[in-house]
Amino acid sequence: MKKVFIVVLISCFGCLSEKNIDPGTPDTFIKYYNGGFDDVAHDIKATSDGGFILLATTQITNELGESRFKIKLIKTDKFGSMLWQKVYPAYDPDPETSNPIDSASFRGRSVVVLKDGAGLESGYVVVGDSIQKEAAPESHLRIMVTDLDGNTTLSRNFKPNFAVQGKAVAVNQTGNFVVLGEAVNTQATTNMFLAELDQNLNVIWTRTYGAGTSNLANRLYVDAQSSLFWSGTVTKNNRSDIRFVKTPHNSENTEFDLPFGTPQFNETGSDICKYGFGFAVIGTTDASGDEDILFKRLTEDGTELSTMTFGFPGQAENGFSISQSRDGGLILLGTVDTNLEIGRGGKDYFLIKINAFGDTEWTQIFGSKSDDIGANVLANSDGSYVIYGTTVWGGLRTLSLIKTDAKGNIE
Repeated sequence: MKKVFIVVLISCFGCLSEKNIDPGTPDTFIKYYNGGFDDVAHDIKATSDGGFILLATTQITNELGESRFKIKLIKTDKFGSMLWQKVYPAYDPDPETSNPIDSASFRGRSVVVLKDGAGLESGYVVVGDSIQKEAAPESHLRIMVTDLDGNTTLSRNFKPNFAVQGKAVAVNQTGNFVVLGEAVNTQATTNMFLAELDQNLNVIWTRTYGAGTSNLANRLYVDAQSSLFWSGTVTKNNRSDIRFVKTPHNSENTEFDLPFGTPQFNETGSDICKYGFGFAVIGTTDASGDEDILFKRLTEDGTELSTMTFGFPGQAENGFSISQSRDGGLILLGTVDTNLEIGRGGKDYFLIKINAFGDTEWTQIFGSKSDDIGANVLANSDGSYVIYGTTVWGGLRTLSLIKTDAKGNIE
């Protein structure tokens, strides 16, 4: 049975604009970032100065009408004010003289804050993919390391014997990078790709796993034994299930590759986070006849502990991001198709707070009159929350960063 929760509407969203935010009360804010082209939000991480590093993909069109995708990084302070932004590559090379790899389109998927041996932040690592401008385009996994000012210090494109998209990156106990990717061509017999790279981006090992079609979340976890955990969706025989995978370090076999689903219905996994001694996954299910946000709690060995759904009759909701909150609970971010009775019309953000015992504490719906599509939610150390997403204004996709208080309110 569908669980329907009372949602508090935020009336102060009458006009979603920075000019309505009082600069004297920066505890909550709404910020937008756009350089005149379509921008799509992908990932966000908190930085030690209280600010944030934002990862996006921007679509740039030149005077000839040719479009190319580029990776974009934005660094903000704790109030969401931009400190710098950079796109990669910074310019379009001459197609007549450049290497084809240099003229590829690039997309970012995941960003991680790097730390040095003393535990101080030293830069950022981004993983994504590049699409080669060739007669038969194919994706290469792309990894890029920058300093704290966003200057590229290392970068590399590589792929196994099939086209691959980079999805997530983590740093293991030795300081090496572990990257997760997914196959994007139907000829591949495997659909998941792992590789370990040293700090100079030299490949130490690569492995492939899986069957069917996979769509992976942009998060990868490494435990103290260097085992790896990730999640996503697996599709077989025209039906989708949440996928939860664990593999030992540099292993030819997974320890488990488990599907979680309901027969005859589609359930997808979009994000994963640590929760107590196990994990929590957010996604979407169509078991009620329309789409609802789906939440599952899993043990570290892959046992399902609980399942919850969130939605409204006749409305479509999708789950996108999940993070552990300061009090040991969880904050969930989704999107709901709204009308005049629920939300402001179009797609709005749907924020859900769950306590450490799995009980729902509160929910919020808010957004602009345009479509607002969530990418990530972060729980801050002061109990507040930050939402990173994409807002569509007049057909132009714009990056949005919203900070709420501990109850999901914007003042």
